[in-house]
Amino acid sequence: EVESLATKYSNPDNVYTAGIPITQSYLLDSMRKDMQLLLPLGILLMIILLAASFRSWMGVFLPMIVVIMSLIWTIGLMVLVNEKFVIITILIPIILIAVANDYGIHIIAHYFENIRQKKSNLDSSEDKMVAIRETVSSLKRPISLAGITTVIGLLSLLGHFLPPAKRLGLLAGFGIIAAFILSLTFIPAVLVLLRAPPGISGGGQDRQLNRFLIGWGKFFTKYKIPVLIFCALFIIISGIKIPQMKIDTDPVHYYRKGMEIRDNNEKIGELFGGSSQLSLVVYGDIKSPETLHKMKELSRFLENDPLVTDVVSIVDQVESMHEAWNEGDSTFKKIPDERAVIAAYLELFAMQGGDENIERLVDVWGDSLNPDGYHSAQILARLGKISSAEVLQLMNKIEAYIDKNYTEVKKSQVGGTGSLMGIITDLIARGQLRSLALSIVLVLLATSLVFRSFQAGVYSIIPLGSAVIFVFGLMSYLNIELNVATSMITSILIGVGIDYTIHFLWHYRRFVQNGSSAEDAVIKTLTTSGKGIIFNAFSVMVGFTVLMISGFLPIFFFGFVIVFSIGMCLFGALAFLPALIVLTKPKFIFKSAVKK
Repeated sequence: EVESLATKYSNPDNVYTAGIPITQSYLLDSMRKDMQLLLPLGILLMIILLAASFRSWMGVFLPMIVVIMSLIWTIGLMVLVNEKFVIITILIPIILIAVANDYGIHIIAHYFENIRQKKSNLDSSEDKMVAIRETVSSLKRPISLAGITTVIGLLSLLGHFLPPAKRLGLLAGFGIIAAFILSLTFIPAVLVLLRAPPGISGGGQDRQLNRFLIGWGKFFTKYKIPVLIFCALFIIISGIKIPQMKIDTDPVHYYRKGMEIRDNNEKIGELFGGSSQLSLVVYGDIKSPETLHKMKELSRFLENDPLVTDVVSIVDQVESMHEAWNEGDSTFKKIPDERAVIAAYLELFAMQGGDENIERLVDVWGDSLNPDGYHSAQILARLGKISSAEVLQLMNKIEAYIDKNYTEVKKSQVGGTGSLMGIITDLIARGQLRSLALSIVLVLLATSLVFRSFQAGVYSIIPLGSAVIFVFGLMSYLNIELNVATSMITSILIGVGIDYTIHFLWHYRRFVQNGSSAEDAVIKTLTTSGKGIIFNAFSVMVGFTVLMISGFLPIFFFGFVIVFSIGMCLFGALAFLPALIVLTKPKFIFKSAVKK
């Protein structure tokens, strides 16, 4: 209705529509369009990537069927529990498209590798069953650990302070559990029924990839010390910039410059002092001169802040009426000394302006404790801009002022849209640290228990911790703000990225314990499990790439940063970690091999 009115009167004049309700309306429309575009595009890109990776329809459709089934289960659960899509939970389908096929990819990759190494007879059901059993047997523990740690990473969002972030963790975790169960049951069952693709046993299609991985492994084990020094320097350079990272939750900043909704908000803010406000509720006898003087002091405190462009309260009306009643003498533009005079002015104001005008500033009706009303009023402070970090600073100053100057009887509370942005900023910052710490600790404990070594947990966390520092450093260098979407990155990064280090460590230790040298075990791990890790990582990156066509800047930057971070996790698992292990030879890998 507002848009139709604006269109009707826009010629020859310009009519701008802005404010939080208008912005939320655009947000809803943009989310609907994103869902309609991103979901099918993500599935299409994933099919293309799997086709290029496996060159087999089996390698494409088995992981994708798992993805689609887990999507249906998860979205069905959202409907059952009446969960709505919001700007954060809109990420759930993309997370599942990107991550839910991981376990199926590892199973297919290892199944094809088993057939290739043993040169199995594709027509022999016995050879096929042997390959399937060996694949599931060798992968069930690392895949189980990878699935558990991914779910742990997502469930660590339960430690976040934002409720939508908690729901994202729960729902995405449910989808990953569904995909994990289907991968270990549905895919092997279908493999039993299907004939392995012709050409797999020949292995010609993998020769170039094998040569690349062999060269890669030799390079990073030969030049392990320079590689580790190089990585350490990048970690330091990235870490230095992290304290300068910006946090912002202004919904106007969800849109690119040049878009109508952002331009309109900025234009109105420029001309009229902002389109957002803080609301400070003061309790006490509003007809009392003492209470109004306290309100006036608080208003002056607000007016002195550069973020505040205008302050309105019932005090302004009372002072103006007092001046007018005394024949316009400016010396009377002040708060009257008598309570009865203030009460008369308030009654006159209600009669002249209507109840709706005075009710905007004063609670005239009261409640069960104060049935006569006039025991609370609000001060409205218009904000020039919604820089949520600056709003948070202003709120902290207001709270400090209130604590210092107000008694228990005459206290104040801060609310309004500007206040909400400031509070969300604080919740994002604290929630990010809390969920990050929780995910690291839980993943560390899980990997330590499975490998039966705390040292293994530490080694699995090192590449992830480095990737987190890289990501935050990159965001700071590129001025990418931490907001409601990008604050989810670290939990997803740790939950997904840990898979690569787990698979590498698990298979590397197996090769070492079977008699391979430290360097040879790297090559064997890369040419077997490494392929699944690479296919897995690229599938995740491609899945999240579709987010970069979103009209939301938070979603766009989330996609960009998560793709970069998964790339860092892949590099950490297949380059940084091999160099570190060959150099340090940790006991949890080499101890049993030495005894043997």
